[in-house]
Amino acid sequence: MSKREYKKQRERIRALISEWHDVLGLWSWEVRHHYYHGQFKKIGPNTESRDALAATYADWKYLYASVQWNLKMVVKQNDAALREVFVHEMMHIYLAEVRMTGKMSNEERIATELSRAFVRVKERASNG
Repeated sequence: MSKREYKKQRERIRALISEWHDVLGLWSWEVRHHYYHGQFKKIGPNTESRDALAATYADWKYLYASVQWNLKMVVKQNDAALREVFVHEMMHIYLAEVRMTGKMSNEERIATELSRAFVRVKERASNG
């Protein structure tokens, strides 16, 4: 991936951060985004695959989250798909507390459904 393409993909994610961070109520969280040319570092016991498009680790006790982005995968996503993945990753921030207590095995499905609901509500609000 060229330096120019790397910056372009990073800017796509930064635009989503600007658009969604407050909408999702994450203003009290410190959320750091890290960008990689390919595989990212394993950031916690629940990182499924370092080849994934993104992985999120959240420490709910300290309202801190880290999101890693595989820009080689990001470039393959159209804007709508990337938006859905972005919101999905943000849902993992909220679900981290439940995950850490070991009481939820269906986190991926819940994050997907919540992200789709947030996107739909925002789209409807924007359309009047």
